[in-house]
Amino acid sequence: MPLSSCGISFLVWNVCFNCLTTTIVALRLWANYSDRKGVRLPDYMMLVAYVSLISKAVCEWWCVFNGLGKPAADLTTYEVGVIWKFFTAASVTWLFSSVGCKLSMLSLYLTLFGVSRQFRTVIYVTSAIVTIYFLVLLPLFLTNCHPLSYGWNPVPGGGCRDLALEEPIIIGVNILLDGLVAVLPIPVIWKLRMPLQKKITIVVMFSLGLSVVAVLIWRLVLTVHSASDFSISTCQILLPSALEIWLSLIVVSLPPIAPLFQRHVAPRLAYLRLTSKKEASDAQRHRAGADRAEYTIGGSPQKGNVSGQQGVDQSASTTELVDRSQDQVYTGKIEAVRQGTSMEDEWDARELTPGRGYSVGSMIEIRTDVLVQREEARQGLSEV
Repeated sequence: MPLSSCGISFLVWNVCFNCLTTTIVALRLWANYSDRKGVRLPDYMMLVAYVSLISKAVCEWWCVFNGLGKPAADLTTYEVGVIWKFFTAASVTWLFSSVGCKLSMLSLYLTLFGVSRQFRTVIYVTSAIVTIYFLVLLPLFLTNCHPLSYGWNPVPGGGCRDLALEEPIIIGVNILLDGLVAVLPIPVIWKLRMPLQKKITIVVMFSLGLSVVAVLIWRLVLTVHSASDFSISTCQILLPSALEIWLSLIVVSLPPIAPLFQRHVAPRLAYLRLTSKKEASDAQRHRAGADRAEYTIGGSPQKGNVSGQQGVDQSASTTELVDRSQDQVYTGKIEAVRQGTSMEDEWDARELTPGRGYSVGSMIEIRTDVLVQREEARQGLSEV
C-alpha cells in the first residue's frame, strides 16, 4: 500500500534528525571519555531519553508503513489496530524521553552550578515536580482505554476516554516545565565573575531549551485544531512530538560537548586563520617585489624611481617573530617610504602583530633583516 504524503515527509525528518541526534550523543560520550569523567547521572538520564527515542522511532516507521496519515475509512482493520498500538507505545516512549531530558539537564545544573545551597534547593524541588509529572502521566497513558487493547481488540463493555481536554493540559504543563528548566540557571550564570561575552555565550547555550518550548506551542496549536479523523490527526502531531525530543537531546548534550570543541576544533580554526594571513602576506610581498628596495639594518637604502616618480626611495624590511619553543616563524613586513626631495625623512611604518591564538610571551626573539629565510630561523641563526 503506498505511503501517505504526511508519512513520507515525516520519514525524511526522522532520518535526518535521528542521525544528527545520534551523532550529538556519540560526541557527548566521547567528550566524557576524553576527559576521563566516566558516565555520571546526567549521562544516564540522557541515555534513557535516547533509548526511548529510538524505540519511538521504530514504532513510527512501523505505523507509517501501515497507512498512518490516510483517512481511517481507507485503512484495513489491521492497519487501524496498528495505529492504536502505536498511539499507546508512542505516548509512553515520549514520556520517558521528555522526562529523561529534563532530569538530565537538572542534574547537569547541579554538577555545574551546585555551589549555592539555595540553587541546589531549587533544583531538587524542580526535579521532584518533574518526577511527579512522570508518575502521574504514566498510569494515565496506560489507562486511556479499558482494557488497554480495546483500540485494536474491542470487547463488549470496554471503551476509551475522550482526550480532547486531556492532551492540551498535558502539553501546557510540559511547556511550563521546559520553560522553567531552560531559564533556571540564567541568574546564577549572570552572577559569575567572567567576561560579559562569555556570560552571554553560556546563557544562549542553556537558553536553547526555549526552542523546545516553541515546538511545544506549535504542537498545542495543532492538537487544539486537529482533524476529526484519527489517522490524519495522529500523523499531524507526529512531527512536533518527535522534534521536541530531538531538540531536547541536542540541547542537553551541548554543554558537555563544548570542551571537546575548544580542545580539538578551536586550535585548528586558529591555525587556518594564521595560515590564510601568511599566504596573503606572501602574495602581497611577491607582487610588490619588483618595486621595492630592500636593505639590511645598518645599510643604506637604494635610491631609484618608484611608480614613475623621481627622488623617491622605498625601503622595506622583514620582521620575524621566532618561537624557539615551538620552532615556528611568523613573518610580516614593516614598509617605509621616504621622500627624497625633502630634507626631513617621513616614515610610515606598520607594526607586525602575532596571529590570533598564539601567546606573545613564547616568542623570545625578534629579528629584522632583508627577507630572513624560514630555513635560517629553523636553524637558530640569530647573528643577522
